[in-house]
Amino acid sequence: RQGLFGGLTTGLALFFIANYLYQTGLIFYNSLIINVSSEETRGIVSGIGIGAGYVGLFVAFLLFEPQVEKYGNQWAFLPTAGMYVLFALPLLLILKEGGAMRRLDKSLVIDSYRQLYGTFQRARAHVNLFRFIIARFAYTEAVNTVSSFYVLYLVEIGVATDNEAVNFVTTLLLVAVVASVAVGFLVSKFGPKRVLMVGIAGWTVVVLGVSLVVGVSFIGVNLTIFGLSLPATLWAVGLLGGLAWASPQIADRVLLTKLAPDGQVGEFFGLFQMSGRLSAALGPALWWLITTTLISLGAVRFRIAMSLLAVFLIVGFLILLWVREEREESDLSDADEQASAAQVVD
Repeated sequence: RQGLFGGLTTGLALFFIANYLYQTGLIFYNSLIINVSSEETRGIVSGIGIGAGYVGLFVAFLLFEPQVEKYGNQWAFLPTAGMYVLFALPLLLILKEGGAMRRLDKSLVIDSYRQLYGTFQRARAHVNLFRFIIARFAYTEAVNTVSSFYVLYLVEIGVATDNEAVNFVTTLLLVAVVASVAVGFLVSKFGPKRVLMVGIAGWTVVVLGVSLVVGVSFIGVNLTIFGLSLPATLWAVGLLGGLAWASPQIADRVLLTKLAPDGQVGEFFGLFQMSGRLSAALGPALWWLITTTLISLGAVRFRIAMSLLAVFLIVGFLILLWVREEREESDLSDADEQASAAQVVD
């Protein structure tokens, strides 16, 4: 079926622009957490935000799935864009930011890039923060890749049909909605680093479990939950995955607000987001390389690809051990600090 614009090139170009703007918006969205929360409530607010995102996913699926079935996949995009604008309006119209205001012009863009370049030049002054960014790159690669290929993986290793796999993952996301709020409270109570490390450990158990145990014929029996008859081992590691699913997203952005120097939170959220996007590109490429290179092994190649993702989780965990949960001092000049602290106006 054809939409308003025909041709693959046009579609890819529009998707690239939309995705670029969305990812850029996430930098400012994450940075705003310091405006809508105190240090004591930041974990709770982060958890509620992630949980609300999952709720939105379910609502969108229920509302748009009939139209997609009837008219084609492209009809999911327009109503999704409409909902995005609608729910962004309170943020854009109501939320008030403090600080000095600076007009958006060419000099602001130049100053921003100059400041970022200077931050890389002074990397030794931010060893702790860059260590955290590298750790995030490692564990996020595994988290993003598992999230992208989990349904395909369950189908390819023969433990579920397409519909069963989708319904199973949907069930796990329902668990994640409730868990997100709970994880947010834990972040506020015990600190983001501890919760993040526990979440990564949980993810490691899930990845190793689903790659080495789930679907092995001589282990366990089937268990029926919500009408889904699947291996009991899959339910066990899956429900743990639902609990751990959102832990990294909730905890790591709170941790960054505790590590970044005053006046440079937005700047480091840009690096934070960049590490996530790089991992999102590398993870699927690595998955494709493994599953195509080892195609002669059949379904086993998918287990190998999944198990290797645990290496990235372990590397991220080990690097996090060396991250100190303390705010770094700003090394900006007075002029840079004033420019960084200024808010943008049109």
